[in-house]
Amino acid sequence: MPNLKCDACSCTHNKDYNCCLNGIAVGGKSATKDSSTCCISFVESDGAMTNYSQEPVYSMDIGCEATNCVHNHSCTCQADEVSICGDHACNCQETQCSSFCCK
Repeated sequence: MPNLKCDACSCTHNKDYNCCLNGIAVGGKSATKDSSTCCISFVESDGAMTNYSQEPVYSMDIGCEATNCVHNHSCTCQADEVSICGDHACNCQETQCSSFCCK
């Protein structure tokens, strides 16, 4: 399972640049560059609901629709480390998987 770092601090699942979910999903079926991907699991924090009571998960399953990525094997990410970018994102389309590498 990949180690995940996430700088989408506006996501309700983010705690100290890590995700509190057990797994995430990355979108970008026809992506040929990282800016065409996104974290489908992103949910903008409204300030009231956060996962701060939960602990970050450092290694997780990552489902991936970006079949053009070298790390994608049967719609599952096999990279050692994955980085999700999206500082100040307001929706999932403003995030991206910066670990995407086109085949």
